[in-house]
Amino acid sequence: MSNLQQNPSSFVEEIKSWNPAQVIKFLESKKEEWSLDENHIKIIQDEEISGLALLSLTKEDLRSFGLKGGPSILIVELIKNLKSEEQILSVREVERISVLEDKLTSVQELIQKSGIQQQAEQFTHAQGKGKKRVVEQEQGYGNPTKVLKISSAANVKSTSERDEMNVDNMNNEVNQINANINDSHHNDPVYNYLVKGDINYLINITKRHFQTRSMMSLKSMNEAVFQAIIEMLLPLTFRVPELRLIVDGTKQKYDGRFGFVDIFIPGGNDNPSIVLELKHIKLTGLNGGGKGRFTKSPKTTDLYELDKKLEEEDDDAVLNRKYMSKNSRIITTVGEIMNNGIQQLQNYIEIIAKGSVKGYQDSGVLDSRVDIKTAKGSGRLMGYVIMSVGTRRILVRSYGPITTDVCYFNI
Repeated sequence: MSNLQQNPSSFVEEIKSWNPAQVIKFLESKKEEWSLDENHIKIIQDEEISGLALLSLTKEDLRSFGLKGGPSILIVELIKNLKSEEQILSVREVERISVLEDKLTSVQELIQKSGIQQQAEQFTHAQGKGKKRVVEQEQGYGNPTKVLKISSAANVKSTSERDEMNVDNMNNEVNQINANINDSHHNDPVYNYLVKGDINYLINITKRHFQTRSMMSLKSMNEAVFQAIIEMLLPLTFRVPELRLIVDGTKQKYDGRFGFVDIFIPGGNDNPSIVLELKHIKLTGLNGGGKGRFTKSPKTTDLYELDKKLEEEDDDAVLNRKYMSKNSRIITTVGEIMNNGIQQLQNYIEIIAKGSVKGYQDSGVLDSRVDIKTAKGSGRLMGYVIMSVGTRRILVRSYGPITTDVCYFNI
């Protein structure tokens, strides 16, 4: 079992049993992730640090060994994270993964049952006058046929009736699995809190997922990764990524005609439909904005320290931070990006409130993944701008709820 698959307590226990050579081997494997160089590792190697000693190291210990302040702080923080549950999936997530793995096993067994079976049985006549073959033909899952073609009067019972029964049983099992998955989605805490107007659960679990990622991702983390994480946390059957809108029916394609909502969650009759507008502020952009120039390859340790500092700042301080994107090299602020996100969210909600597109020049929803029903005052829309600033700070602004004449349902 790899380190990533082990639970926190078992991995910590394993580390405690390591000798100095194993500690060095482990540190060598983490060089890029932890931004260590040969000199850092050599200093620890000279001190003959065992696994138990590694878990007990303090910043003062490392400084006394000759390590500089930056690497000392970083190594102590990473050792702390090794011992923390926040670096591993929560118990709830482990249980959910276990349930999904059981369902996957069931599906795999069904596929195995329904696969093409090939057999050839050869019968030899007692007098050796000839060979009789029973050839089993290929059978498709959706169209069961008589699978045995008899080439002689051999006493072989047709399996057509049995195969039809097997396919029916498998269909029933698949339907039951789908029903169970839908039930589990209805019981999903992220979804249930969200439709009740509480977004904090989603934000907290998103932060936990961020903290499981490698330090190297501080450079590569972007909005697409952020959206993928949010999508993963939401029930598959209840979310619609990139809901397509006609924003301005008077414009042509590629000229502002279309808009796409990051994530849309249809609410049906009982719950508000939810619009999520996602923004990610890259640490590299904040680093460049603060310096007034974009640094192509900032140090991972610098980004790590900036990420931690953002966690402690109040909202106003974060929103006032300057930001410079890699492409435009124009300095803006986090607050301006947030305001743009709020304006875009409001525009999208106004369009979604109109329901289906009526004519070519009208605005509205144009997406086959949702079913739209009209009834006066029957629907509600709620929107959130969720902005991740680095990986430790997430800002949220809400809009709504507003009452509409349309309800949205998943297809």
